Amino acid sequence: MEGIENEPQAESVEGKTVDREKMCPMLVRLFTCLERHNAMRDYGRTRVPSNELQIHTWKDCTLRELTRLVKKAIPESRRRGTTCSFAIISPDDRAMVFRSREIGSTIIGQPGSMDDDKTLADARFVVGDYIDAPAFLKAHMRLKILSGHTTTSTFPDLLMRSIRWNFADVWQEMGLFLTARIRNVMQTCPWPCVFLHA
Repeated sequence: MEGIENEPQAESVEGKTVDREKMCPMLVRLFTCLERHNAMRDYGRTRVPSNELQIHTWKDCTLRELTRLVKKAIPESRRRGTTCSFAIISPDDRAMVFRSREIGSTIIGQPGSMDDDKTLADARFVVGDYIDAPAFLKAHMRLKILSGHTTTSTFPDLLMRSIRWNFADVWQEMGLFLTARIRNVMQTCPWPCVFLHA
């Protein structure tokens, strides 16, 4: 993905005004995808996920601004009700691994909700960190986009998301998830049908 530079403007960070016309921006490497966070094993000293978006921005950049960039990178995420989840991926020099730390979420089509105005400075972002920013569609939107009655989420993912987000939508999707898996078993292994209809 190509790099994107935010529009210059003056913003306030920790009581100080950042003049984007005069202050040099920093490079932020953001990794975004649909329906899942990138696996931590994909981050290493010599490797990163392939879905990279390079952004030149400032410490006063808000999650709202980052959400706009996610929408440009993933057209499906522009649908109302989509949740963008943000996490900072930083190296742990002592353990020689990368650690993930969630910093907030935004909802497309609901301005002012959740963590829209949270800045990179608020999240204690430092140069060299990565940002992992997947977009999660609402259940009924996902079913319209995907072919058939399948889902891109795994069962554990759906269970964890049901705790954090809309219970009704996610539990409905979990039912579709199980139905699709049973249907696949029936199609690939017809002998269970004999017992079911006996």
